[in-house]
Amino acid sequence: MKQPRFDDVKPVTPTPIQTQEVARGFAHIGELMRGGRDAEAWRAANALYAKYPKDATANFIIALILQESDQEDDALPYAEAAVKFAPDNARYLVFLGKLYVDLRMIEFAPDVLNKAFALDKTLYQAPWALAHYYLTSGQGSRALPYFDLALQSVPQEFSHLIRLNRADCLRSMGRIAEAEADYKLVMEAPKLRVQALIGSAMLQKNDQTSIYATQIRKELESPQLTKNDRSSLLLCLGILHENGRDYDSAFSNFVQSRALLESRYDADAFKVIVDDAINILTREVFEKFKSYGSESEKPIFVIGMPRSGTTLTEQIIGSHSQAEGVGELTRMAQLAVGNSGPLGMSEVLRRMVEWGPERWKDVPQKYLNLINALAPEARRTVDKMPHNFLCLGFIRLCFPNAKIIHCKRNPLDNFISAFQNDMN
Repeated sequence: MKQPRFDDVKPVTPTPIQTQEVARGFAHIGELMRGGRDAEAWRAANALYAKYPKDATANFIIALILQESDQEDDALPYAEAAVKFAPDNARYLVFLGKLYVDLRMIEFAPDVLNKAFALDKTLYQAPWALAHYYLTSGQGSRALPYFDLALQSVPQEFSHLIRLNRADCLRSMGRIAEAEADYKLVMEAPKLRVQALIGSAMLQKNDQTSIYATQIRKELESPQLTKNDRSSLLLCLGILHENGRDYDSAFSNFVQSRALLESRYDADAFKVIVDDAINILTREVFEKFKSYGSESEKPIFVIGMPRSGTTLTEQIIGSHSQAEGVGELTRMAQLAVGNSGPLGMSEVLRRMVEWGPERWKDVPQKYLNLINALAPEARRTVDKMPHNFLCLGFIRLCFPNAKIIHCKRNPLDNFISAFQNDMN
């Protein structure tokens, strides 16, 4: 199917017959999806779109099915077209905004989601999506007002989940008393009790004799616990033992916690990526393509192993009046993967030659668009995504003037710190 171009579509006024037919089609497709007949739903959606390619609902149905099939990239142009054809439809706006957030295209999300919320104050998903993005990027101060907005209109059945997110946000900001009050409320929800209990236990430097340790041990007796919840509880209990200087018990809990999780690490695949960068990206390559990259000095990339000091480094630089931390951004990794494909860095260099300096500058500009949206007034921004070390060569090709700070820590300390944190 040919995907619509967002800039090419124009709003049209559907006829009454078209409106009725599309409404019937939408209802029918919904019934098929609820009945698990996904293939039939997809065929029906395609038939409706083929007949009415400039109808907002027909585009929205395609976007919805693709999104539910974890094909967000393919869903995007249809979601954009739906909003173009029906610019005041709050439901389509919030869907598009959440899609932007899921795709980490945050520079486009706020305007769309804020418009959706302005049109319909019951759409708690709009501010919640923005809050979740900012929190996961490590920008709690930006997330908090959006959590508060979401809580004003959220239905009761979702309020505890948003409040749990808000409590995590407050904890990240050091607002302990407020976070504790939120966690206490969330503990009333059985499905979220474990997460709220762990959040409460981690607010202060509690030890193995605290009331939280007693509650965690009681929770661990439940045979209904999921593997992930059991792992998290054991990890938290280990930290409480460590706080109380009972290191043998602490390490025993850490080992039990980690053993419950499956490793997704592929050493051979990792080696291929690293060797490819070493073999392709020589000093001569960087010199040859120096004029292709952006001249901007705004980005600062803090890299290294997780738990190596990247957060502290961001905080130190971000405390300067002309700098601002933007958390852990995935944009550079996305751009690197999108421009390398299965051929790796040789494909990046091939594209650079084919496109030339001016067209290639569009690639780093996509990263600049994001940090300019997150920190428009800052002279420097600090991106502390540790795993950007995997695309350092790509970063250098895009930003030859960017500063890169490599955080290194004693390997044993680094290992222990990662081992006793909620990482796989």
